[in-house]
Amino acid sequence: MLGIVAQHFFVKMRPPLLFVHGMMETGGCWKNYRSVFESAGFECHAPDLRYHHLSQKDAPDYRLGTVSLRDYVADLKALVATLPTAPVLVGHSMGGLIVQLLASEVQARAVVALTPAPPSNITSFAISPLRIFAESVLSMRFWEKPFKVSFASASFGFLHQLPLADQQKGYSEMVYESGRVLSEIALPQFDKHKAAHVPIDKVTCPILFVGASLDRATPAVSVKKASKLYPQGEYKEYAQFGHWVLGEAGWEQVPQDILAWLQPHV
Repeated sequence: MLGIVAQHFFVKMRPPLLFVHGMMETGGCWKNYRSVFESAGFECHAPDLRYHHLSQKDAPDYRLGTVSLRDYVADLKALVATLPTAPVLVGHSMGGLIVQLLASEVQARAVVALTPAPPSNITSFAISPLRIFAESVLSMRFWEKPFKVSFASASFGFLHQLPLADQQKGYSEMVYESGRVLSEIALPQFDKHKAAHVPIDKVTCPILFVGASLDRATPAVSVKKASKLYPQGEYKEYAQFGHWVLGEAGWEQVPQDILAWLQPHV
């Protein structure tokens, strides 16, 4: 009986998990991971970022176009303030960059960055991301407008490891994204506010970077490079995955490995 009570107590003592989605995603993208972590006794939060609640069939909120990474961080910072204790921050793609920025402003128990967008602290260049976002970046004054990549671009860059039917379903769940955020990440040299720059010395918690060898959106070489910015940074790479580590075949292994990594930290 005492063992059951003790187990219940330690489960309750686990910190909450805050999941942060990536570009053109919503909090619903975490459904697979949430099932794993909630089964392990974690309280999970997976909010939609500002103005991301509309489906791709809806016209985007025009205000989305000028939202900054800083706005996303401010919203999440307010959410963290409502939690009972310092959370574990888990982000995918753009969300992987956001959780680093957030960890520099709030107390976090640990950070997990899954195939994260590169911070402006590093120089990162690859042809494949250019192909994904070329059409969007070439749009007139793209940094002031909401955007969404075409199915062909999404299929090439984000979903190429999925069967065609799953690619189509995944694309149907994508929403519009901020053109300003795209400019802050893709063209940081033109951003006077340096929104994509992470103050590394202010991120003091353990941090795990997850790269994917077949990733075309955030190539593993840039993810590994970002991990080396942090003295406490750790890096793990999966050879069988592309960018969509949240739902490709065998996805279950990633959250299980994260749970094992979190064990000594939480």
